[in-house]
Amino acid sequence: KGRAIFNSHISVVRQFEMAFQRANVPVLFTKGFNPKPKLEFANPLAIGIVGENEVLLCELPENFMDKYTSTEICSNINNKLAEGYTVKNIHKVKENSTGKKISLATNILYSLYEIKNIKDEILINHLNNESKKNKENIFVKDDIYTIKTNGEENIFKKYFTDSYSKFDIISSCQISRKNIIFNESVF
Repeated sequence: KGRAIFNSHISVVRQFEMAFQRANVPVLFTKGFNPKPKLEFANPLAIGIVGENEVLLCELPENFMDKYTSTEICSNINNKLAEGYTVKNIHKVKENSTGKKISLATNILYSLYEIKNIKDEILINHLNNESKKNKENIFVKDDIYTIKTNGEENIFKKYFTDSYSKFDIISSCQISRKNIIFNESVF
């Protein structure tokens, strides 16, 4: 929230990487010449969109979660994160029976976005037209639009034509992703 919505995905990953290091949370790294922390965000947000319940997958040593409670780990990371970011909860990912790494992206069922405080009349008309064509995925109540995207669909590519710049859209309203719903087998 706040100014954090103007950080790029790469900047956000770097923020969390540094917070984990400062909080002494031993994230595992890839092998090779340029090791990177094993971090994966589910369907990264575009600049300017608030993420209210984002999900980050990070690989930790096997016994790390046995040493500390989720509350302790969250508190320690939150004390090291930049303004605008908060870790709300930590879950252990279920073991994959195939032995393959679990991917958040392939397990997203859908995401729910909320668009409100729209200042542009053309954008309001566009969303009203989209909601008439797509009643199962766009809900309107009290000038607040709740929009559902399936899987990794991009809200801008799915519901706005090329004639709309995402920066023009973001500057004329508030967009937030309220939730990401996953396949039950992940958590």
